[in-house]
Amino acid sequence: MSETAQGYAQALLELFNDAVKSYNNIVYKTSVIGFWDVESTVKELAFKALYAHNDIYSDAERIARAYLVSSAVAGKRPDKRKARRLLSAAKKVERIAERVKVMAPPVEKEKTWGNYDYALKLAEGLAKELASRGDRSAKTFSDRVRAVFREINELSHELLEEAANNLVTIGIMPRKRVLEEFEEGLGDLAADKGELSEPIDNDKRGEGD
Repeated sequence: MSETAQGYAQALLELFNDAVKSYNNIVYKTSVIGFWDVESTVKELAFKALYAHNDIYSDAERIARAYLVSSAVAGKRPDKRKARRLLSAAKKVERIAERVKVMAPPVEKEKTWGNYDYALKLAEGLAKELASRGDRSAKTFSDRVRAVFREINELSHELLEEAANNLVTIGIMPRKRVLEEFEEGLGDLAADKGELSEPIDNDKRGEGD
């Protein structure tokens, strides 16, 4: 392989590695435990949206870029619609976070607070507000956030997997279980954080009581 070709190969690998890191960020920031308790569930989802929204579009962009560039190099026609859907899903997270800030009771940020503490207080305020309105308002919010988190997880996984296949096709990456091996490393994270839970079912909350 010529020096120029090696340079191109290295650039593609770096692009892919950045996309893998971004996928890791997305999985971590949008993984939720979920509770049968309505208020706790809303609090968790609102906090996750606030926690993720500053970086999630950049992470989605890196994954989409790795997919589009690797497809072009591999001589494949990329699914640009799927890439746009991923970026749109990331924008939805940003809009949800902004909506949380508007819907939550005002919180005066203390000088000693970091972004984490501020986001947590906003999420707590929104959870109490929606809980006071009844389960329907809380369920509507929870279903919306879960759907967006699920969408961005699924799309980022699909595009990253296609990018890996493209690198295998052009001989830059060995033919092995690239994403599977990476995801095995996330096993502990999934166990700690929990999978995306099902929407709140009020009929089930009382089971086992």
